[in-house]
Amino acid sequence: MEFAVDRKQRTLKDISFILSYVGFLLITAGTILLLIPALPWVYYRINVEATSDEVDTLTGFIGIGAVIGPTPSLTTTPTPIGFTPTPTPTEKPRLALPQFDASLPRENTLKIPKIGVNGILQEGNDSKRALYNGIWRVPEFGTPLRNDSPIILAAHRYGYIEWSSAFRKTNTFANLPNLKEGDTFQLIWEQRAYVYKVYKVEENTQLTDYNADIILYTCKHLKSPVRIVVYAQRIQ
Repeated sequence: MEFAVDRKQRTLKDISFILSYVGFLLITAGTILLLIPALPWVYYRINVEATSDEVDTLTGFIGIGAVIGPTPSLTTTPTPIGFTPTPTPTEKPRLALPQFDASLPRENTLKIPKIGVNGILQEGNDSKRALYNGIWRVPEFGTPLRNDSPIILAAHRYGYIEWSSAFRKTNTFANLPNLKEGDTFQLIWEQRAYVYKVYKVEENTQLTDYNADIILYTCKHLKSPVRIVVYAQRIQ
C-alpha cells in the first residue's frame, strides 16, 4: 500500500515538473513574441540619432542640409564632403508628352512595381518633414516638364519605428537595392505616365551622372556616407 502511495506521489511530482517546465517554455515563448515587435525600437533607441543622421546624410548628399528644430528652416551646406556641384546643364532632346489619362492619380506619384513602391511625391524645402511623409522630390532639380537637370528623388531606407510595414514598402526606398539595370518604372506627373528605364545602379558617396533623366537614392546604412543610387532615362 505504501509503495502504491509513493509511486502515486512520484507520478504527481513528475507531472508537476513537466507542467512547470511546459509552463516555463510557454512563458518564455510568449515573452519572446512580445519582444520581437520591440526589437526595432530597441535598435533605434541604441542608435538614438540614427534617423536624424539619415535625414542629414540624405539631404547633405546633394548639398542640402536637413531641417532641424521646432521652427523648420532650410540650411544649405556650402561645400559638403563628397558633393560634386551640378555641371552646366545641356538641353536634352524632348520626347513627346505622354497622353493625358484622367484615370491616373491626381497626385504626382512614383510607381516601381518590382519593389512595391507606389508613393505620392512630397514637395517643398522642408526635407525632414517630406522624408517623414515619404518620397521627397528635391526642389532645386528637374521635373518631367523641365529636363535641363535630372529629377532627383530621395527617400528613407530605414526611417521611423512608427511606420507600418505597408507604408514602409510603398512610400520609402527600403527595397531600392533590388532594382537592376533594365528595370522600368513610372512617374505619374499631372496625370501623365512617364516611363523610365534604369541604366546604372551604384553605391557611392556622391552623384556621378547628371545626364540621367531621373535619379533615385537612399542610404546604404543608417550611419554611413555611402548611398545607393539609381540612374534612369525616360523611354516614353
